[in-house]
Amino acid sequence: MAVPLVRRYNSALAVVGVPVNATDAITGETTLQLSNDNVIEDFVNSPDTASGGDLIRTQLFINQLEAGPAFFSVSSSPTTAGRQPIGPIPISAQGGKQISYRSQADATVTALPYTYSFQIRYRNFF
Repeated sequence: MAVPLVRRYNSALAVVGVPVNATDAITGETTLQLSNDNVIEDFVNSPDTASGGDLIRTQLFINQLEAGPAFFSVSSSPTTAGRQPIGPIPISAQGGKQISYRSQADATVTALPYTYSFQIRYRNFF
């Protein structure tokens, strides 16, 4: 039976419109190497943004290429019934895959710089 894994990531936002790599809060690394197939099941702010007027976009990258999905802070609040689940997003490990995330502030009412944090739930360990 697969055991879910939750990882927390931090993005040090400094300038509106400039993407930054998110770092794993435990390892400090910007990429995760998949050793087997996995599934991204959920994305949630951790904690919510400092202001409800902040719009932060986080994009998924696989092998340093944009993979398509974008996650928005305004629809990822753990305290609202309007939160939009993002998964499942299956990722094959065939050929070796590195997962990374880049966040950027598209609009903000909070003074920059500040650190935006989010959690990702994966279906199983790497």
